[in-house]
Amino acid sequence: MGIKHRMNMSHDPEKWAWFANFLHTNWPSFYAGILAFLIALMRIGYSGGKLRQYTFEAPLCGLLGIASSYALTSLGLPSAAAGGVASLVGLFGIETCRTLALAVINNKLGVKK
Repeated sequence: MGIKHRMNMSHDPEKWAWFANFLHTNWPSFYAGILAFLIALMRIGYSGGKLRQYTFEAPLCGLLGIASSYALTSLGLPSAAAGGVASLVGLFGIETCRTLALAVINNKLGVKK
């Protein structure tokens, strides 16, 4: 008596149309995240990084690239600029972006160290 498994592929065209529309609308953001992820992977590999950096820093760079692309569009900049910003995020890494962001925030708030 064997167990038969069958994959249920959705044949609902509305779901596929929604997914295609979502991907088409948000493609610059996904492209920015993928670009930041790949650049971070290559930067870590080039500098002789450890497994921890591959595991955490590269995905964080990708997510930060996606977030920065949404931030750019909400500030009124074109979504095409997201790839450039994401590539800088991937190149500089999370720690540098964090340090720069904290410096800008502290400067705006007038906090002295």
